[in-house]
Formats: sequence, C-alpha cells, structure tokens
Amino acid sequence: MKLFSFSVLVLLLVAGSTACSLVGGKPESAAKIREPLEVPPDLARPQSGDLATGVPSGTAVYSTYTSKTPETSTSDKTPESPTPESAAPTAPAPETKTGVKLQRDGQLRWLEVQATPNQVATRVRRYLLSQNMKLTVDDSKSGIFETEWEERKANLGGNAFTRLLSSMQSTGLRDKYRIRIEAGRVAGTSEVYVSHQGLEEVVLNSTSGPSTTWQPRAADVEAEAQLLSGIMTTLGLSEQEAQGQVGKAVAATGAVKAKDSLLLPQQDLDQAWRRVGQALDRSNFVIEDRDRHLGIYYVYDRGNADAAKQGSLFGGWLKFGENTDLIEDRLQVVLKVAEGGTSVKVLNVKGERTESKNGEQLLDYLQKQLQ
Repeated sequence: MKLFSFSVLVLLLVAGSTACSLVGGKPESAAKIREPLEVPPDLARPQSGDLATGVPSGTAVYSTYTSKTPETSTSDKTPESPTPESAAPTAPAPETKTGVKLQRDGQLRWLEVQATPNQVATRVRRYLLSQNMKLTVDDSKSGIFETEWEERKANLGGNAFTRLLSSMQSTGLRDKYRIRIEAGRVAGTSEVYVSHQGLEEVVLNSTSGPSTTWQPRAADVEAEAQLLSGIMTTLGLSEQEAQGQVGKAVAATGAVKAKDSLLLPQQDLDQAWRRVGQALDRSNFVIEDRDRHLGIYYVYDRGNADAAKQGSLFGGWLKFGENTDLIEDRLQVVLKVAEGGTSVKVLNVKGERTESKNGEQLLDYLQKQLQ
C-alpha cells in the first residue's frame, strides 16, 4: 500500500514539472535545443536616418531626385580644371619693343628703326602731338613734319610756382623742328632725322627809338638730341636707355669748296646724303622731293611771310624780292661719288648748271653747315 502511494506521488511530481514548462517556463536544456528563428535579410527594417538622407518629402518623381542630389562636402571634392567659360582671361602680351638704334656721324645723329616709314611716321606724329607741338607741315605719307615757331620757356624749377614764373619770363629765343623719315638701306627699316632752327630777339637802335627784331641763330644740336631722345621713347626705349644712347656729338670732317661744287672728304654717298639732308632741313629751303638712288634732293625756297616776319634763316642775304607771298625757286642738290669722297652740286630745276645767285648762295650755305 505504501509502495502504491509512493509511485503515485512520483507521477504527480513529473506531471507538475511538465505543466510548468508548458505554462511559460523555459528550462535551460530546452533553450539550447530550440534556437529562435532569424528574420531573412530582405525583411530587415531599415534604420531611420542615413539611408533616407536627401529623400524629399511628399510625392516625387525621378527628375526630382536627380536634380536634388546632395552635394559632396567641400573637403571631399577634387579640384577641377577651369572650363573655358570660367577660366580667368589671359593678360595681353606686352607690346614688343621696336628695334631702334641711334647712329651718329660727327654732329649728325639719326635713328635706325626696324619698322616701315609709315609705321614710324604714325608713332612719331603721335608723340609730337602728345608734346603739344603744333605742326605746320603734317605729312605722314612723305614722312615730313615741321613744327611752328615756339618761344623757349625758362626753366626755373619743377614746382607750380616756378613753372608759373617760367611761363611769364621771356628768354628771347624761338625754336622749331623738322622731322624727316625715309626708308633705310635695309628693307623694312627706316631712318629718322631731326633738325633744329632757332631765332633770337635782338634790340635795334634807330632814330625813332629802340626796337626789337628776330634774327636767326645757329642750330642747337643738343636740342635736336633731346627731341631724338623723346622719339626713341615712343618707339619702345626707356628714358634712361634713350639718354644713354644720345651722348655728345663729335666733330666731323668739313666740306671743301671748289669752283662750283663741294667735296665731303672721306664721306661715302650714304654719309653725305644724311649730312646734306640735315643741312637743308636747317635752312629756309624745303625738301620737296628726294631720290636717294640718284642722290638728288629737289628743293625750293619758301621765301614767304615766315622769313619776312621772323628774319631769313640765311641771315638776310638770301632774298627774292619784296613780295611776301609764296615764292618758289626750285633747285636740285645733286650728290655723286668723287675721288676722295662725295661731291655736292647745286643745279637748276632741269638738272643743269645754274647761273642764278640763289644757287651760289645755297652752295655757300651748305659749306658753312657742313663744317
């Protein structure tokens, strides 16, 4: 009987433990046998935040996403090469200097320029006008410019007060310049010549009382050099470079006069051409035309009111009557290679020996200028 009761008790204990596991208990051994099922990857819920960044709220279409793609942070960007539209404009190349060199032969100075006469004439004209020089002859085509007579101003200093005093004080001197540009001996080059003419005011005593008049004075070679220096700067040189090239003039071989001609000893045709041309530019004669190949200057004397009012640049001994209108006495100045140098003759307009007094006086003038 006791054995039966014990068996029943054991069965009841076993049944109670089983019932507890069914109600919610989870014995350790059972946990090891049954692992929980894993959720498949395709069904995993995305976490909020990162993957939804940049997704616009509300209804959207594909174009909305492509147009509003979030930009990469500045620190992550790789610098891109500028496109032609965004690239900074290229600075213009600096102007190339015109090849310019100062040449000299005694007191004569001239420029050799690596440019055509038309190109040089344009730049020279621009420079003259920039210096407030008024032109009475303005011929870029022939390469000849001539300034008006201008009274030389006193140089008393650089400040405003001394400049005012300078403008009020008369120096009794007047200047004008001729600039001649012609083709060089080498193709594509030019030569530039500057000549000065000067007047000075002198006092005359007469029965009616003292008066003044203007008389010619010698050409100022240093004034020519200063204008040449300025022209060199407009052709590309710095002021310091131009001043360094100008330097000082030196003596040249003087002309020897024969019966009806001059001889420039040890001067070839090119040297004589330059010196005679400048002598004519310093005179009251105007170079109307020239033929360098034949060695001929075609000239005429202006003999106009300029000479009558200001005084003849030949010192008063080259006169053509009392008429103050334009009087043209055309002559030819002919240069030829001769034994020992170059000969210079003055002929009439037909190229024949002239018997006129004017031709003889012009030859005398050239001799004085070519000393």
